[in-house]
Amino acid sequence: KQHKTRSCQKMEYFEENRRNLDKLTGFSQTCLLNVFHEHYPRKPKDLCKALSQPNEIRKLDELKKKKVLRTDQYELIYPSDRKTNSEMFDITLVFLLIRTLCGYKAPRNGWSEMPDKTEETKIAHCLTLKILRNEIQHLPRRELDTTKYREFYNKMRRSLIALGCSRDQITIFAPSHRSAEARITY
Repeated sequence: KQHKTRSCQKMEYFEENRRNLDKLTGFSQTCLLNVFHEHYPRKPKDLCKALSQPNEIRKLDELKKKKVLRTDQYELIYPSDRKTNSEMFDITLVFLLIRTLCGYKAPRNGWSEMPDKTEETKIAHCLTLKILRNEIQHLPRRELDTTKYREFYNKMRRSLIALGCSRDQITIFAPSHRSAEARITY
């Protein structure tokens, strides 16, 4: 019975780590949307109009033809009511729009590799958050111990703060200095 309790406690730490990462990922999405909206209007009707300009349509149609942009994503960009709600975009779509439409140059390591820690550009921080979000999504729930959580937290924290999140918003999700699971004695 005592072993089961310890096992449950350990699982609770994993679940707490997952919930905290989900919250940090939410901040990531907000930061990327803010970067996108530095270039495009936030109001749905105005956003649809801006994305319906010939240059934008050409670029996005090309991505759709190459199957880089899925049909469901395209329909979010160009809904039938002509009111594009960017809040419906996930991180992958927001990043694709930033990369394609906002005029940023590729980070030194390219678009698919984690940017070097020394690269302090806005697009490098956006790419970092997008890559980390993808890694988090593919991580089995049971493998999110505090050590792994700390790694994700530290990488995300740097980019979130660089993109405008307040330190206070992020710090409340800081992992403890000592692994919580290590305090469970076996």
